[in-house]
Amino acid sequence: MKYASLGTQLVVAIGLSVFVGLKADKWLHTLPLLAVSYLCSPLLLSFTNWQGKQQNHRKMKSKRPWAPFAILFILLNLFFITGKNWLLKKGIDYEVLIVGNIILLVATSLSFYISQRSLTSTNPRSSVGSLYGSFMIKFFLIAIAAFIYIMVAKKNLNKPALIICMGLYLVYTFLEVSSLQKLLKQKKNA
Repeated sequence: MKYASLGTQLVVAIGLSVFVGLKADKWLHTLPLLAVSYLCSPLLLSFTNWQGKQQNHRKMKSKRPWAPFAILFILLNLFFITGKNWLLKKGIDYEVLIVGNIILLVATSLSFYISQRSLTSTNPRSSVGSLYGSFMIKFFLIAIAAFIYIMVAKKNLNKPALIICMGLYLVYTFLEVSSLQKLLKQKKNA
């Protein structure tokens, strides 16, 4: 029974990802590129989770749980800067991507810090409250930033860059949850 809910979640995640990807492709008048990439994300996430469970149960001493965020941030910004001509040819504003990446890093770092501190609490209600609070802070920071960009840009709104930032939100969230899971496993093994 425990795995039935996981299967349902995977099916819903795949269906929702494909639906959002198809709508985004139709809206942007592109090939089903976003649908395919959004389809791959839940599959990749479930596979990496399964692979992690198949490995030996050794203690993972993570001295730098923030490292995946920093690496992703640096790699993305390098790509946005070096590939700016390619992005501009595709109609994607690289400056929006860079600013969005900075906002995502700051929001994710703040959320991760709050969640990480909640793991040290002995009160389960406090931990759950902190985790929900950190999610809400991150979500609303990013929603407010997107709303401000939409209101300021108005006619010059770059939809492809905004949709790419939405995808990056999912990637940063995945990295945050993965790092928190590793820290939680360490706490249980300690």
